[in-house]
Amino acid sequence: FFSDLSGKKISERTVQNILKENSNKADAAYEEIRKRIECSDVVGADETGAAVEKELHWNWIFQNDLLTYVFQLKSRGQEAIDSKFPNGLPKSTLVTDRLRSYFNMKVKNHQVCLAHLLRNAEYLNELDTKQDWSRRFIHLISHSIDLRRTGDITQRKIKVLKTKMKKLLGESLTHLDDEFETFKKGILKVKDYLFTILSDLRVPYDNNASERGVRKIKIKQKVSGCFRSNGDADDFAKLHS
Repeated sequence: FFSDLSGKKISERTVQNILKENSNKADAAYEEIRKRIECSDVVGADETGAAVEKELHWNWIFQNDLLTYVFQLKSRGQEAIDSKFPNGLPKSTLVTDRLRSYFNMKVKNHQVCLAHLLRNAEYLNELDTKQDWSRRFIHLISHSIDLRRTGDITQRKIKVLKTKMKKLLGESLTHLDDEFETFKKGILKVKDYLFTILSDLRVPYDNNASERGVRKIKIKQKVSGCFRSNGDADDFAKLHS
């Protein structure tokens, strides 16, 4: 761009210096974003891998409707989250996939991304077309989303929905492929966080906003292949935020 526009060449080092300078200027705003996320009523979170100096690191995103906070560390475990949110998110309902680390955080409540669960269940449909367990699971999840969309929510309907889900998760699946039992066991761990959306209308039923937030990181990865240093990866996360 600079070469075409001005006829002057610009070195990679100059670009890197520009990024570093602006990263340093962004420190105060970056910390302010983190603090405001920490006080939010609803927060979505996700993580994605990115290579740093030929090693796999993880970019974490915590976001709400107004703010996006991204950071990167080598760890995909609890220590990564605790490094930025040592006290958890005690005021927040956290919307995520089923990664265990999120459920070890101190939060007000959780909502599991229902879009993820529907995709997982559709895979089970294709795996065994003769069974109907996964189709009944999809029906219950889809019904909860329909209730949320229409606003036709009553305590009785919530109770009926939870009762049906409890009965479904209590069924034996030993006659089916092992993946059905694995999926069911995973759902049992988060069963209390399937229908938070019906009691708190501020909470989304999917985690699409967080997935959109990590999209630029994946594009960066495809274009450049990796970050050359840990500091460069931190600068990108800060400026992306």
